[in-house]
Amino acid sequence: MLSFKQAIITCVREKPLNIKDRAPRSEFWWFMLALFIVGIIANILALIPVLGLIIYIVYSIASLVLTITVSVRRLHDRNMRGWWLVAPYVVVFLGVIVAVAGGIANSEGLAGAGTLIAGIGCLGFIALFVLYCLPGTKGPNRFGPDPIDTMAQFAPQGMAPMQPQAPYGQPQGGAPMQPQAPYGQPQGGAPMQPQAPYGQPQGAAPMQPQQPMAPQQPAAPQQPNNGQNQQ
Repeated sequence: MLSFKQAIITCVREKPLNIKDRAPRSEFWWFMLALFIVGIIANILALIPVLGLIIYIVYSIASLVLTITVSVRRLHDRNMRGWWLVAPYVVVFLGVIVAVAGGIANSEGLAGAGTLIAGIGCLGFIALFVLYCLPGTKGPNRFGPDPIDTMAQFAPQGMAPMQPQAPYGQPQGGAPMQPQAPYGQPQGGAPMQPQAPYGQPQGAAPMQPQQPMAPQQPAAPQQPNNGQNQQ
């Protein structure tokens, strides 16, 4: 799908007089929008004496030529010849001639037939509008390759997704770094056992606290032996 800018570049600079290739819907309708915007500006500038009139004439001629060429390419995208663009105008013109001839000959039937023919020609413009809105034929046709496939072929390839930024100090794309081991402990080893209290073997069960000694009973006072003392 062409963007607004790409459609203008294609129709104005690359293919202004090209009536051989194909034009997708995006190219046609984006360019029609551009012509509509420029037409409003040209009509405003036409109010300026002389210079505005020159600008309007140049715009009218350029828009007519570019509209015809891009319309032919749009019909080619539908695998139809560009002469179908002229068919409604021919029918309307023929109807007008018949209606005028009927008026001159004072023939109501002939005038009514001309009006009917002109009305059929107007329906041809509606049919062209519908054709411009329909998608083109898939793949190549007798007017060239599919422009959508051509645009997809030359479109820039998408970039590979970016890898997430590695943490500071870690190489990009490498395995995540192990957390830093505590001071004095080997990297990746088992965590060190806490230091045993002084006097207790490493890894042994904790020593039971020393049971306090039972208080000694005071010795009974000795009775004085008077008889023995007297002897």
